[in-house]
Amino acid sequence: MPAEVTIETVRPSRRAKTGKSRLFCLVSCIILTTLLTGLVGLRLYSLSLEYRLTRLQQEILTKEDTCTRLEKELASLMSPSRVFAKAMNDLGMGNAPKIVVVKVKTGNEPVLAAQGAKGTRIALSGNKEREGSLIAGILNLFTRKASARQ
Repeated sequence: MPAEVTIETVRPSRRAKTGKSRLFCLVSCIILTTLLTGLVGLRLYSLSLEYRLTRLQQEILTKEDTCTRLEKELASLMSPSRVFAKAMNDLGMGNAPKIVVVKVKTGNEPVLAAQGAKGTRIALSGNKEREGSLIAGILNLFTRKASARQ
């Protein structure tokens, strides 16, 4: 006797279909909620950065105003008339009696000569003494500034 084999197609029950669709809806809702929460979090973070940027811009403007005010104050403090008045009044300095500086070039290095108050002449060269080089350097500094203005 041959055995009869019957093949029946198994159809999923309605319960199995609704279970899969419920699972799909649940996973979709969780993913959608996560994405929306992430977008809201990013927007809040960008708002906090905007507030911080605005605060920093205001601080920069305040510092620039302070810098401008300090530069004006420095310019007024360094004005030659104010320095001259402070030297005369507060420090008791006066006009120097006839000082003449002559710059003569000999070879590679200039020689400086200055006339003192009593008519004594002082000749300075950069390679003689240590003091002479210091005074020569100071005189060079002043003569360079004077020639730069002309």
